[in-house]
Amino acid sequence: MRSLLILAVVAAMVAVCGCSLMPWSGPGGELAGEVPQPTVDAYKMGCSDVIEVQVWKEPELTRALVVRGDGKVSLPLLGEVVAAGKTTGQLESELAKSYRQYMENPVVTVMILQPNSSKFYVTGQVMRPGEYSLPRSITVLQAISTAGGFTEWADARQLVLIRRLGGQPEQHLRIDYKRVISGDRPQDNCLLLPGDTIVVP
Repeated sequence: MRSLLILAVVAAMVAVCGCSLMPWSGPGGELAGEVPQPTVDAYKMGCSDVIEVQVWKEPELTRALVVRGDGKVSLPLLGEVVAAGKTTGQLESELAKSYRQYMENPVVTVMILQPNSSKFYVTGQVMRPGEYSLPRSITVLQAISTAGGFTEWADARQLVLIRRLGGQPEQHLRIDYKRVISGDRPQDNCLLLPGDTIVVP
């Protein structure tokens, strides 16, 4: 009875996770683990991103800022602060710690207004192949649409999503566009991560 309960729980987790449990493969076709999915706090800020820093009950400290080429922003009281390479949560923690020398229990919120440094790429048989800015969330199908859709020679059943994550081997996911839009494989319509490349043969 207990084994049946465990199997039921595992089946439910698979149904909920969807794309995150799809197998990825490296260049040689070997299994490369689970598909990494973006989380709200996973995005790392970069140059040209527009962010907003808010300090609760301190409106004079609220600023909309562009992350400069050196990766820094200028903040009241604190001066130059490195933002590039950090998540919003990491920067919030650092700023709250720094502001404690000026106020008691500061509550800092950092929001990304324009993620200009984040890019994705679409290559191959699309109308407008190239580099595109990646908003907070965009799916594979939305990315194809952004690139103008397929050319008449495209093989929509053999799309490849290529992902590179911090020193890990390059990961590939094959996507059948027609099965996705028909509803057979909705889990393949994953959210993109910065640096993802969609190849349309």
